[in-house]
Amino acid sequence: MPDTWFNHSDRGTRPNRLLVLLGLVLFGAGFVGQVLLEGQTWLALQIFVLERLRSLLILAFIPGFVLLIGYSALRPLRRRWGPAGEPSLVLSLALGWGLLSLVVWTMGALGSMTGWNLFAPITPLVVITIGLSVCTASLRPLGREIVVRYRRFSLTLLSAVEGRSRILSLIGTIVVGMILARLVLTAMAPSFFYDVLEYHLPDVRHWLTDGSLRPIVGNAYSEMPQATEALYAFGCLLEGSLICCAPKILNLYLAISTLLVMGAILRKFEAPNKHRLAAVLLFLCHPIVFILLADAYVGMATALFTTAAAFCWLRAGRQSRPLDLPLGAIFLGFAFSCKYPVLGIAVIGWFAVLVPLAPVGALPPLKKDWSRAKRVFLSIAILFLVFVAVYFPWLLRALVYEGRFFPPLTPPLFGSSDSAGDLAIRALMAEYHRPRLPFSLDYWQDLVSNLVKPGLLLMAPVLFYLISPRSDRRRRGLAAFVLVGYLFWNTVPNPESRFLAPLLPTMVVLGLLFVHDMGRGWRWGGRLAGLLLALWIAFLFSVQTIEAHRKHFYTAGWGAMSDGEFLRNQVGLTGDFFETLNRDLDEYRKNAMVLLLYEARSAAVTTDVVVESNTVFDACPLWERLIADDATPRKVLDDLRREGYTHLAVNEVELARLVATYPAREAREDPAYLAIRSWAQGEGNPDYLQVRRFYPPFYYYADSARLDEYLNRLDRFFALVRQDHPPIWTSRYGRAEMWISRLREPQKPNDAESGEGLR
Repeated sequence: MPDTWFNHSDRGTRPNRLLVLLGLVLFGAGFVGQVLLEGQTWLALQIFVLERLRSLLILAFIPGFVLLIGYSALRPLRRRWGPAGEPSLVLSLALGWGLLSLVVWTMGALGSMTGWNLFAPITPLVVITIGLSVCTASLRPLGREIVVRYRRFSLTLLSAVEGRSRILSLIGTIVVGMILARLVLTAMAPSFFYDVLEYHLPDVRHWLTDGSLRPIVGNAYSEMPQATEALYAFGCLLEGSLICCAPKILNLYLAISTLLVMGAILRKFEAPNKHRLAAVLLFLCHPIVFILLADAYVGMATALFTTAAAFCWLRAGRQSRPLDLPLGAIFLGFAFSCKYPVLGIAVIGWFAVLVPLAPVGALPPLKKDWSRAKRVFLSIAILFLVFVAVYFPWLLRALVYEGRFFPPLTPPLFGSSDSAGDLAIRALMAEYHRPRLPFSLDYWQDLVSNLVKPGLLLMAPVLFYLISPRSDRRRRGLAAFVLVGYLFWNTVPNPESRFLAPLLPTMVVLGLLFVHDMGRGWRWGGRLAGLLLALWIAFLFSVQTIEAHRKHFYTAGWGAMSDGEFLRNQVGLTGDFFETLNRDLDEYRKNAMVLLLYEARSAAVTTDVVVESNTVFDACPLWERLIADDATPRKVLDDLRREGYTHLAVNEVELARLVATYPAREAREDPAYLAIRSWAQGEGNPDYLQVRRFYPPFYYYADSARLDEYLNRLDRFFALVRQDHPPIWTSRYGRAEMWISRLREPQKPNDAESGEGLR
C-alpha cells in the first residue's frame, strides 16, 4: 500500500480518510466483540466500577458543602471579632465538618432520620437545600477566594518544578498521586477491623434505622459521643446505602482536610514548598494514618480538629479583636465530641501549655490593668466554657438517655435502675479503661519503648525544640503540647498507636521544621536530616505498598475480589462465618432477625436485617432469657422464634479470645482461667465450660451459686437448637466451634402477600 494513505497533503485525502474511518470501525467492532466474548466478567466489573464511581461523585459534593457552611459561619464572626480580610479556607473547612456533625445531631434529635423508608433519601437533600439557601450570601465571596487561592497554588506549583528541585518535585508529586490512588481503592474495600465492626459502623446503622440519638441496647460503646459517626451517617444517607463506601471515603476527606491545615501551619512558618510536599508524603505514609484510613476509624476527625486548634493558637496575634483562641476551643469541643481520649491527649495540653503562651492581645477581652497571670487564668475559664458549649449537645444526650456525664465510664447522677450485674460489669469496663499514674517503673519503661509508635524521627525534634535555648515561643509551645499529650497517652496500659492521631500532624510539622532549621543553621546538617527523613519516607512507602497488596486492598477496591473473600482473608475463619451468614440472609433481605452469641461485630452482617448482639461489657440477651426463673431450653427457643428471630450464630472461638482478654475480675486467681490464658497464647485448648464461666456477661448477670446450673441449661439449649434446626454451617478450631442455625424459615419477599414461608 502506498504511504499516501495517511498523507493529508495528497490529492487522495478524501478516500484515505474513509479508509481510516473504516479501520477505526473494524477496530471498534473488535473491541466490542472482545467485550461480548467476556461479557459476564466485563459486565460484573463494569457494574462494580460504575457503582463505586457513582458513590465517589455523590460524596465529592460533601467537602464543598462543608466548606460553604464553615465559611458562612466564620465570615460574620471574623468581621466582628477578627482582623480584616476573608476567613481562612482551611479553618472554614475544618469548622464545616464540625458544624455538619451538629446538623446531623439535630436531625436525630428531631427524629428526621427516620430510617430506610420513602422519605429517608430526601432527608440529606433537604438539609443541603436549606444549607445552600442560608449560605447564599457567602457563595460569591467564597468563589472569589477559591479563585485567588487557586492562582497562588498554581504559582507555587510552577515555582516548585523550577531549578534543581524539578526532578524531586516531579517524583514527589507522582508518589503522592500513587498514594492517593491506593487510598481511594482502600476506601472502596469493605471494613474489617474489630472496633469498626463492633461499634463505629453499628452506630451508623443505628442512626439510620432507629432515627434517634438513643444508644444501641447491648453496646456500651454506643453511649459515647459519636460526632464522626454522625458524619458517616449523613454520607450514607446521601449515597443511598446502609453501609457502603461513605464512611471510609469521608475518612479520606478528613485526612485531606488535615493535610490542608498542616500546609497552612508550614506556610505560617515560611517553610519551603519541598518541605510541605515532604510533610504530605510523611503523613500519608505514616503507619498510624495507614491504620486509620484502612478502615472507618474515627481518629482522623480528632486529628483534623486538634490540628486546627493548634493552628488557631499559632494565628493568635496581638490584634484588639481576638477570635483565634475561642475558635481553637471550638475545634477542641468538636474533637472531644469524637472520642473521649482527646481530653488527655490534646485538650489538657492546649489549655495548660498553649493558652498561657499566647500573646496578651490574643486573649479574650478583659480589664487591661489586670496582671498577666489573672488574665490567663480567666481566659482559660472562658475558653473552657466555649469548649463545653460545643460539646454540650453530646453531654445532653448522655444525660437524657443514660443519666450520667460520660457514659459508660461514670456512675449515674441520681440513683440507678441498673441491676447488680449492670453495676459490676460497668465497674469492670471502667477498670479496663482506667489510666495508670506515672509513678511506676512500668510506666517509664513503656514510655521509652512506645517512642517507636509515633517514630523516633518525629520525637527527636520535639525534644530538641524543648531543650534548645534558641527555640522561639511557637516551636517550643507546639513541642510541649505534643509531649504533654504523649505523656497522657502513655497512661493507658498497652496504648494503641492510633490514639496518637490528634498529635501526629503537629509532630510531622515539627519534624519538617527541624529539617528546615537545620538547613538554615548548617547547610550539610539540613541535607543530612533531609536524607534521613527521605529514607524513612521511602521505607514507609514501600512497606505500606506491600502491606496494601498483601491485604488485598487493590483487588477488593477494584472489584476483582468479593466482599466475603476479602473479609475471609483479613479475619480468617470468622470471615467464612460471616460470609455464610450473609449469603443465607441475602435471599430474604429485611425479613430476617439474627442473634449473635459471643460475637459483637454486628456490622459484618452486611444484609439489611435486624441484628442483636452484645459486647463483652454488656448483658447478653440470650443469657438473660436463660436465667429467668421459668426458663427452659424449649421455652427460650419458642420465644425466640415467636419474636421473629430466624438465625442463631455462635462463635466460640471469639469467646475464648474475649475471656482471655477481658475476664470476670474474680477469675484472675483461678487456675482454670490461667489455663485459658495459656491457650490464648498458643499453649493448648481450653475446656469451654470453664471459658463460659469467666465470660463477664454470664458471670455478673447470674447468681454465682447457680452459675453451673445456668451453664448446663445453656448447653441443653444448644443441643435442642442443633437437634431441631441442624446447623447450615459449622467449623471447629480445637475444642471451639462456630456454627449457624436457622430457627425458622424467614419470610421471602415474594411470599409476603401469600403468607407462605413462616413455619
